[in-house]
Amino acid sequence: MSQLSAQLTSYLVSERLPCAVAFHAASELGITVRELGAAADDADVRISRCQLGLFGFEEFGEKRFTGCVAVIPSELREALAASVSSDAVPCTEAWRIADDLGVPRILVGVAATEMGIPITGCQLGCFGSSAMSELQAS
Repeated sequence: MSQLSAQLTSYLVSERLPCAVAFHAASELGITVRELGAAADDADVRISRCQLGLFGFEEFGEKRFTGCVAVIPSELREALAASVSSDAVPCTEAWRIADDLGVPRILVGVAATEMGIPITGCQLGCFGSSAMSELQAS
């Protein structure tokens, strides 16, 4: 096990690495989130609680966050629709939308799911584009 993989153990929550904690850890360790994701993969550490709500909620009995939005705000609906590229919205773009609109990231993920828009390209490298889309659809 590499030194980086060993350092990850101090960040685990219930034997998993929550997405938000992974981003914090990458910053503290002075590495990219992609490098941290690769180290987690090498150490067989599972990422949990995707900040967009797309995966990692098994401890609550669900693969993804199961919230719903009664009404998707029009500015969020428009931003998601305008950001579709190759039939999906990249994770980084979903985060940008949340930041620009001042809304929680999980709201963007739930709205995209309700609109039938896959989010691809996990910044931690958890899934390939097609796997992320399939996971979101399940």
